Amino acid sequence: MLAKLNWEFHATLYATAERPRLLGMIKTLHVNCDRYVRVQLAQMDYQERSQKEHYQLLDACQKQDTKAAVRLLKRHIDTAGEQLIAYLQQIAQKR
Repeated sequence: MLAKLNWEFHATLYATAERPRLLGMIKTLHVNCDRYVRVQLAQMDYQERSQKEHYQLLDACQKQDTKAAVRLLKRHIDTAGEQLIAYLQQIAQKR
C-alpha cells in the first residue's frame, strides 16, 4: 500500500513535465525497484524521513519554487538510494 502511494505521489510530480514516454520509463524503474522500496520502508525505518521529505517537496511545489523542488527531489532520491545500497552491502557482508 505504501509503495503504491509513494508511486502516486512521485508520478503526480513527474506528470507535470508532460513527458508521457519518460513517465512510462520511470514507472518501469519504479516497478522494478519496488521490492527494495518495501525493504527500505520495512527494515530501515525510512518511512518517517520519506514522509517528511514528501511534505517538503509538496511545499516547494505549492510555492511554485521549481529550483527548490528539483533540489529536494534529487536529494530525496539520492539519499534513499545511498542508504539502501549501504544496507544491502551490510547484509551481503554478513553472509
